[in-house]
Amino acid sequence: MRSATAAAAAGPALERLAAVLLALSGLAMAACRDAPAASPLSDVLAVGAADDPAASFVGSWRLESWTTAEGAARCGAEARPAGQIMYSLDGHMSAQLGCLEPATAASGGGEETADGEDEEELTVEEARRQMTRRHFSYYGRYTVDLDARTVTHHVLGSVSAGWVGEDRIRSYSFETDDRLMLDAGGAKLVWLRNPPI
Repeated sequence: MRSATAAAAAGPALERLAAVLLALSGLAMAACRDAPAASPLSDVLAVGAADDPAASFVGSWRLESWTTAEGAARCGAEARPAGQIMYSLDGHMSAQLGCLEPATAASGGGEETADGEDEEELTVEEARRQMTRRHFSYYGRYTVDLDARTVTHHVLGSVSAGWVGEDRIRSYSFETDDRLMLDAGGAKLVWLRNPPI
């Protein structure tokens, strides 16, 4: 009995609440209909780049070439560099890079590695070096010093424990809007901007 009385008393209040919600949803739909279309990310980045040249980093980049401080190909003659680096609008970054070796060199099972060593006879340190040659990754935050023309990767996590907590400073130059060169202590990595999907 009590619940029937409560429901009858709540009826007008629920009807008023439903009317208010319906009016609000109508206003929200009208606002969405009249709002300008969202700009594509490329437009946002173009505007940001005019105000803040550091915005030029934002996006994902694929590794085109990787040379040592001595000017030699980092991956040697048989392998090719591969990787991706990403810079977010909110100051985060991640990088994955390595050398793609021919299938016979990377298959294991006692075969020779790209360095000509038998994988079954590698020490732990040699095996670690081989693995990081094939794949190395880290992530963290980044800051850009426009005057010094450097980008600093503040490493929060890495496959190499020695990198965690360190700042990795790279000199940079934009050869074009879509071609970024990072200099890491003489080693040069050229990155090409990935096209939008």
